[in-house]
Amino acid sequence: MKLVLDEFLRECVDQDPDNDGLGPNELYGLYVSWCALNATAPVADRTFRVALGAAGISPACRAGPCPGLAMTGPAARDYIVHSELPLLVLEPGTGPQNAATPGVSSTPVTHQAVRTQTSAGVTAA
Repeated sequence: MKLVLDEFLRECVDQDPDNDGLGPNELYGLYVSWCALNATAPVADRTFRVALGAAGISPACRAGPCPGLAMTGPAARDYIVHSELPLLVLEPGTGPQNAATPGVSSTPVTHQAVRTQTSAGVTAA
């Protein structure tokens, strides 16, 4: 885990004394995004937090942020996009069945954006 954690920290976390820091949930979400982009299975949240503590990274209080840390890189963008954008709901559409593949329906699926409130207070569709 140490080598994987070192690579994750090197690619995804910057030291920034002016930043309020990253909380444990943000760090784990960032790690899960990094794993997805690298086709790696993430370890459990608790295992990840123990490894962070062993690396000298621990929150100021149990659920508070780790001061002076900031997200960076592609995993940061992935994490932010997936945590800030509205969810998409798949709704079955109408259409012909797929006779070429038995047991598989080719009923078209349409994507409909769900209106949600983003953290910036903007309603997105």
